Amino acid sequence: MKSDHKMKKQYGTAAGRLKRAVAMGMVIVCLLALCACRTTEGAIVFEEESVTEAGTDMKIMFITPLAKHPIWLEAKAGAEDAGRELGATITWRGPDITDADNMVGVMEEAIEQDYDAIIVYPIEPELFVDVMKKTADAGIPVVTVCGDSAPELRDSYVGTDVERFGQEAAELIGQKSGGQANVAVLCTDYDVINQIQEYEAFLKVLEEKYPDVKVVVRETDDTDSLKAIQRTYEILEKHPEVDFFWSMEGAGAPGVVEVLKEKDMLGKVTVLGTDAMEPMLDAIEAGEAWGSLAQNFYKMGKLAVENAVNHINGNDVPDTTDSGFVFITQENVQSYRTESIF
Repeated sequence: MKSDHKMKKQYGTAAGRLKRAVAMGMVIVCLLALCACRTTEGAIVFEEESVTEAGTDMKIMFITPLAKHPIWLEAKAGAEDAGRELGATITWRGPDITDADNMVGVMEEAIEQDYDAIIVYPIEPELFVDVMKKTADAGIPVVTVCGDSAPELRDSYVGTDVERFGQEAAELIGQKSGGQANVAVLCTDYDVINQIQEYEAFLKVLEEKYPDVKVVVRETDDTDSLKAIQRTYEILEKHPEVDFFWSMEGAGAPGVVEVLKEKDMLGKVTVLGTDAMEPMLDAIEAGEAWGSLAQNFYKMGKLAVENAVNHINGNDVPDTTDSGFVFITQENVQSYRTESIF
């Protein structure tokens, strides 16, 4: 086993390379903030009001877990496009680091400020129940996105079919491995509702169809590529039998790839990611990662605003809408980047 010093040196090298790869993009992302205030918990809550067509006073609050994360900015773009088309003003609010309590606080503010509708990802569902009771009492429609909470209290849900997502990940790994693999799983945290549901569906397919595909270890990385690098080193040190990584969130897989480069293990360990951050697309195109299940966040944001406006206007809305996902590989990564393949 490597010494702690050597492991830290390797970690620093891989982390540095990944930092350089994403630094410019993240600087641009951070510069997009029009307004930011620091909370007592240390997270930053960003607020940005989109410009929409005149002639309406419809106000919709969109509460995101990561206001400046590239994937969630895709949802923001979809929401703003729908707002312009339908004449609704969209306020984009959320922390810079995942903080469910912070999001609940923003939801309380939206109630006090008489928003016409609220769109929210209730990342820890039990924490949102009380505030969703308040929205119901106030008659404010709530559209949940990405993960659901208290279906009896919200008005509709838009997001990935999480059960199908987990099933697809299991099928892909089962088929790619020939039915025999030792899998390491990275998730944001153990209490993120959509990832819990995806993981349960994943395990069920493995149990029923691929009994020799084993989950050796599951670790958290807080949707942070640098933490994913650290976790990957630890996993490979403790579990050298691992030959597949599945990252259930967008930041983990690029971190895994950097470690595999550092350890000269590309081609020995197969990486399946989630979503379509640029470092992941680069890794897929270079053949360093196998592929990624990319959720359609743009469509998620757009449909959520469309639902919210329909709720405001008293129109019928489906209880659940699947925003879809696609499997990106080296074969279709270029078309994903240049045109819609959803």
